[in-house]
Amino acid sequence: MQPSLPKSGHKVGPDTYIADRPFAEVPDAVIIRIPGAITLQNGSIFLTADMRYSAWTEAGGIDIVAALSEDGGQTWHHSWPIYFPDSTDSGYTCACTAIDSMCVQGPDGTVFVAANVSPTGISCVTDPGFIDPGVGRGYVAIDGVQRLVLTARWEDAFTAPSADDGTRYCYYVGDYQGDFAPVLCRADGTATSWVVDDALNLYTADDHTPLTQEQYTAGKKNGTLVQQNVFFRDAVLHVYNTQYLWLASSRDGKNWRHRILESIKRENEREARHGTGHGIVTADGTVLLPGYVCYKRGDDAGGATVTFLYSKDNGETWQRPEQEVAFIPGTTCFNECETVELADGTLRTFLRSDGAAYHRILYADARWDAAANTYVFAQPVVTEVTANNSCKMSAITYSRPIDGCQAVLVSYPAAPTTQRNDGRIFTFLIREDNRMELAYTYDCPKFWPSPSFGYSNMTELSDGKIGLFYEPTAHFIQIPIEEICPGAQIG
Repeated sequence: MQPSLPKSGHKVGPDTYIADRPFAEVPDAVIIRIPGAITLQNGSIFLTADMRYSAWTEAGGIDIVAALSEDGGQTWHHSWPIYFPDSTDSGYTCACTAIDSMCVQGPDGTVFVAANVSPTGISCVTDPGFIDPGVGRGYVAIDGVQRLVLTARWEDAFTAPSADDGTRYCYYVGDYQGDFAPVLCRADGTATSWVVDDALNLYTADDHTPLTQEQYTAGKKNGTLVQQNVFFRDAVLHVYNTQYLWLASSRDGKNWRHRILESIKRENEREARHGTGHGIVTADGTVLLPGYVCYKRGDDAGGATVTFLYSKDNGETWQRPEQEVAFIPGTTCFNECETVELADGTLRTFLRSDGAAYHRILYADARWDAAANTYVFAQPVVTEVTANNSCKMSAITYSRPIDGCQAVLVSYPAAPTTQRNDGRIFTFLIREDNRMELAYTYDCPKFWPSPSFGYSNMTELSDGKIGLFYEPTAHFIQIPIEEICPGAQIG
């Protein structure tokens, strides 16, 4: 084997030492977007983001990078929980895409990072040259078990697999035995000459020699060999060309294992995604990632709406509610979102919307229905608080009462325009009947001349400060709660 051969899955990066710029010294980190932030059970700070190597484009060669600080933000340890080395740069259709991460820590301490992964040249965005993800799933029931099926012809990877079609997708991934799973013939279940690891890299079955291909730079092969992966166009085997929800897990926040959440996507959906940012663990121990599903191309093209992806066994199995959030007049799309749990168990999910006419903060509540064994969503609520609701927000509950009430903090670009400007943290007090009352408004610091404020993510740190990780400059700042809520009674 060639231990130094670049392969998909994860890699470890350098330590850096700029407290408020966790990714500033990471090699090749030209653009850091889509922030995620959580505080781990041991008090460590954990951040995730898209690493976009050469452009703001939303497809081709994007990886998921993480930063872990065990000393309050003075030192940052870096890893790539989800990484594909098929290309050295972004913006080209010769690369697959990992985008829009979300992080959460389960009750047993496992750290999860989810991302939306698409094969070479496939993307829901409208960047030139990229092809829509196909509707449907890359899984087929074989002997009663959902299996990832594979084809040897790239041209066939644009047709959705079916249970009764074994001539196009002739192979499937079997059960893992240690670090590897055999690639089996669909016709009779016999072994082939290939195996895959947990990140779906390809090896020979007899001695686990990596299968190789050339890497790309600027859309052309550069002579560097990397390991083949079933998501790569140049590999000998391919998955169906659609979107997959990829989950990385770690016990230390540095080293990662991988899987696809095969139970989440349904046959009539183009994409089933998490909401970006961070998930939560509810009072009953449920690991919950707010998410959304897309039926058309593009997040804002209509036909997308919010749901939950949740696990009640610490990440072993994952489910979705039967129904999603319903549209209200003036909207045809709900997508990126974040959820908090109120004191009575209500799950309040703040929504990104195409309903620009509102220019207000929107949310939808959900409750667990024990009889139906699922979550049930109420109609969305439009608040009176002005914000750019076409941008991803962040929301957390504070651990101590503020002015005698449970408090929900929400960060948003507050300018009611198509521009993402004027970042603010709104502190809402939860009154009777879970009514939200805006009590404090905090203006976020600006680190360049324009008032731009894009995606953001908040976490309550172990000392009670609020950690805020936000675009466009990828600053991570720590703000005393007394500054966010001046004059408030805390605790």
